[in-house]
Order: sequence, then C-alpha cells, then structure tokens
Amino acid sequence: MNLRAQTRGPVEEPRWMKLKISEVNVGLEVEGNMEKRTVTKSNQTATREVLYAVPTLGLGLEGSFYHPNFLEYHLDTQDGVGWQESSFSGLGGGTRSGPLFLQRYDGGIAILKEKPYAANLFAAKERTTRDYDFFSRATVDTQRYGGHAGYTAGLVPVRVSATRSAEDITGLIRPSRLDETAVSLAASPERGSENQTEFSYTLDEFTRRETGLYTQEGINHSVNLLDTESFGQKDWIQLNSSLNYNQLDSTTRSDLRSVTRLPTSNFTSHEHLRLKHSKELESDYNYSFNQRSAGAVESDGHSASATVRHQLYESLTSTLDVHGQTVSSGGEGTALDTTGYGLGLNENYTKRLGKGSRLTLGCSWLLDREQRETLGELVFVTAESHTLKDGVTTVLNQPRVEGASLRVTDSSGTLPYRELLDYRVLGRGEQTEIQRVPGGTIPNGGTVLVDYVALAQPSDSFTTLAQRFNFRLDLLGDRLGLFGRLSFVDYYGGKSLILQEIVDQVVGLDLTAGWLRAGAEYEDFQSNLSPYTAVRLFQNLSVEPYEGSTFSLDVGETWSRFPEDGRKLTTYHFIGRSRLRLTSHLSINAEGGVRVQQGEGYDQTLNTARADLDFHYGKLVVQAGYEFQDENYLGELRERHFFFLRAKRSF
Repeated sequence: MNLRAQTRGPVEEPRWMKLKISEVNVGLEVEGNMEKRTVTKSNQTATREVLYAVPTLGLGLEGSFYHPNFLEYHLDTQDGVGWQESSFSGLGGGTRSGPLFLQRYDGGIAILKEKPYAANLFAAKERTTRDYDFFSRATVDTQRYGGHAGYTAGLVPVRVSATRSAEDITGLIRPSRLDETAVSLAASPERGSENQTEFSYTLDEFTRRETGLYTQEGINHSVNLLDTESFGQKDWIQLNSSLNYNQLDSTTRSDLRSVTRLPTSNFTSHEHLRLKHSKELESDYNYSFNQRSAGAVESDGHSASATVRHQLYESLTSTLDVHGQTVSSGGEGTALDTTGYGLGLNENYTKRLGKGSRLTLGCSWLLDREQRETLGELVFVTAESHTLKDGVTTVLNQPRVEGASLRVTDSSGTLPYRELLDYRVLGRGEQTEIQRVPGGTIPNGGTVLVDYVALAQPSDSFTTLAQRFNFRLDLLGDRLGLFGRLSFVDYYGGKSLILQEIVDQVVGLDLTAGWLRAGAEYEDFQSNLSPYTAVRLFQNLSVEPYEGSTFSLDVGETWSRFPEDGRKLTTYHFIGRSRLRLTSHLSINAEGGVRVQQGEGYDQTLNTARADLDFHYGKLVVQAGYEFQDENYLGELRERHFFFLRAKRSF
C-alpha cells in the first residue's frame, strides 16, 4: 500500500481588516442627446437637448474583515462632478444649466461564505441599453440593492432574498419609471440529479409611471411548485408536475383622471407523463387545469391528451394523439361553455435522392368535435395568448369583437400596452387582427395577453376536419430548395356559428450560394372571413473579409392584398451590420437600417443608424458612439441624435 500525504494550500491567518485597492482610474464621460417631435398637420415642434461632460475618478476595492470566510467585500465605483446643460423648446420650455454629479457603482458583501447559512448583500447603479427590435433602442438607468440568505444543509435547502430597484427608461421609447420591491422564498430538497422538487414564492410591490399616459400601482403574489420524478430501469418513466398561482391587485390612473382597478388571479396545474417504451416507441400523457378570474369574469378549463410516437424507419416518424378539453367562462349574466374532443395523426418522411438531394414530406389530419353552450349576448375573454411578429397575421380567437374593450398586457399580465403606440387593431370582416407597432415597447416576437368582449354566438355543435400537406426538395447539396404547403380547414354542422373555412396554399424556393441566401414565397390564403394573398422576398448576405471582421445584410419585401375590401399593404426593410477590426487595438461596429410600411391608412417609416468605436491600448480604454433614430408615424415625426465619449486610464 502506498500512502501519500495530502498537500494543502497556505492557510490565511485572521486579521482585523484586509483592504486592497484593485484598481484606480481617471476618466472622462461626455454625452449628448437631442430629441425632436413634430406634428405635421399643425407644424408644432418640441425639442429637448441635453449635454453633459464629467471627469471621473474610479476606485476598486476588495478585502475582508477578520477573515475572508467571515466577511468578504468588493466595490467598484466611478464618480465625478461636471457640468450639464439642458433645453426644451415647447410649452413651459427653457434652458437650464448647472453642476452634475455622476455615479456608477457595483458592490457586494459575502458573509460566512463557506457556511451553509451564508448571506450576500449587493448594490449596483448602472446604465445599459434595451432593444425591443432593431429600430427601437432605449437607454435604461437602473439602481438596485438587496440581499439573499438561506440554509443549504439538511434535507430542504432554503433561500430568502429581497431586492429594491428603480428603473428609468428614456429615448424615443416613451419615458417611463418602474419602482419595485420584491421578496422571495425558494426551497429545493436534495433528491439527486434525476428527481427534483422546487418551490418558490414571490411578493412583488411595484409602481410604474409612463410619462403623459398613466401611473400603475400594484401587488403581485406568485407561487410555483415544480417536481420531476423518474422511475424504472434506465429511467424510462418520467413524470413532470407543476403548480402555479398568481394574484395581481393593481390600480391604474390615467392622466385623464380615470381610475381602473382590475384584480386578477390565475391557478394552473399540469401533469406530463412520458414513457420511453423502446428506441423507436414513446408516448406522452398530459393533463392541465386552469382557473382564472379578472374582475367579475371567471373561467376554468380542463384538458387532457395521449400521444404515441413511433419511428418505423430512420426516415419515417408517425404520431397519433387523442385529446379533449372543457372550458367554462362567464360573468355579468353571460356564460360560454365549450366541450371538445378529437384525434390527430401526423406523418413525416425524409428520403435521400442520390448525392446532394433530399426529399421531405409531411402530412397531418385533425378531426375534432366541439359543443358550445352560450348564455347572454356577450362573451368575456381573458388572458388570450398571442405572439406578435412583424409580417405575421394574428387574429383574435372570437369573431365580432368590440374593439374598445381590448386590453393588452405583457405575458405576466402586469405591464399594460397602449393602442396605436404599441399595437393597433384592424377589422378583417367578422374577425379582428392585432399587430405590434414597430418602434413601440412590444418586442418583435413577444407574447401578449389580450382581454376583450365579443358578441355571443348561438349554442351549437360542429365537427372540424383540418388537413395539412407539405413538401421540401433540396437539390445541389442543399443549395437550392423548393417547398410548398397546402392546408384545409372544413366544418360540418354549426350552421348558426361564424366559423372560418380555410384553404391555404404556399409555394416558394430558397437559394444558398456561399455567402448569399435568397428566397421567394407566394401565399394564397382563401377564407370565407378574411382572405388575402402575399408575396414575400428575402435576401441575406454574410461575409467575413478577414479574421475578426464581419459584414451582413438583411433585406426583405412583402406585398399583401386583401380582396374583400381592396386594401393593400407593402413592407420593406433593409438592415446592414458590420464589425471591422482595424488593428489589434482598434475596432469599429456599425449598423443601420430602414423599414417602410405603406397601406391601410397606416404609413410608417423607421430609420436607424449606429456606430461604436472601441480602442484599447495598455491600460487606456476609449469608447465612442453615435446613434440616430427617425420615425414617421401617424402624422408625427420623431427624431433622436445621441452620442457619447467615454475614456478611462487605469493605474
């Protein structure tokens, strides 16, 4: 037997206090911002200009008290006193100037970091940017502080945290401020890598102010329970369970002195069982329950499904599912009860056709039976989820919507969006379309929740048959692709209801040639409610002229026509990005784009250009940038110029 002594690192002796200056730096920060808004009909113009210059002194500290394992701390701060001048031309305008105190910091304290009952405190103040889409960038000033502690030993590790934060958003995005206090509790028993249980509770008290529009105050409670269990040999059985409860009580006051109070609560439970019978066969079983209340409106629903997937060959996958659901909602003397069940079949096949060619085929069938029972003249819909993306048509589920009843929020249900500023509503015959407004605060591809009121339809039942066929043929080593989709939605019964029958045909091609990818697509959407045709083109270019430098170009064009009312919509976008590494010390990033949308009384033009310079030489860092944003929307011209210079020399 060969025994070896275990070596240990040097042991640090206790000291009353240890302090180390990790960095000292001096710098200069210059920033200028000009925002201009013009109402074209009245030719009224309001301009806001801000310019400041601040020399800064930065200091980095780190150390401990008594011993690093007892209390360890770090602090990075940058402070300065300079001069700021601001002016505003408009009602109540004028010029102001005076001293400016600039402060940025990031600090933290770790207490008993090696113990299971360790605690951490933190504080930070910083400036960042937030992109809602390519054409919408906002400046975000954030100040936050708080801490967390817990007990990690034992069967149930527990963690408690508290955070206080304030966030100011400025730019062409409407100025807003969010003050928030959040307290949370989390527990996660130690159960191994395959089986996990997590519990969390969060109390969030917030005040959100959007200049010129509204002030919202509220308290949000959120409880979550997640559990994962694995059974059997090689864990071939897996059960995932989740429970979520959310309660929001908020009051919104508009600048018109109107007050809206809408308490909401939502409870959701979900069970998902997966069985991996063999390499070729697996099945899934799902059950969900949801109960929601929003003011006087309440709804609850049950849904269940069983799915079997089988891979007969490597190229052929078959999926069969059986599903059913019941949904009941109502309030203020109205009710809608829906019961549905059905089955679906999906087939996907992929085949190599010689060298460099591949054929992909897919088809699916869905057969559903649905029974609707209504009471009253109206239907109240709450938290209907939709994803809003530029160029994609999104319609609400119910026909005959009362447009004035729409309320749109973010996916959490707490952040309200504003019509015309963030989204717009379009009538499509019996249907209602909702679109995000580029340049607003809804991110491109973001999820929103919609509450609304619609006219009730009679009680009736019907059967739905939905069919979908698609193909893709890749040729020349995947450089040329031809594709197409054909979809049918037919109904049997339900003659008293407004149901959308669909025949959707799409054909297109795409081409990849080295650094270039381009394509075209034509869609003929035939519908008894809102038919349209669309032609879409795209061109993408991406090159790397030399190591460390890239250039890309994204161009797209869409022409849409709605024959029911003769409306047309045309959209173009052009976005270019480049990163140039001129030397080992100097690099430049530049990007710019134009987006034009015309038609339907909704004309909008967005222009954006940005350039950033980054210079590093030894301990000297210089960063400079310029940003231009221009919007022409609803008879208002918005223009913003922003530049900054930041220089820092470390010692």
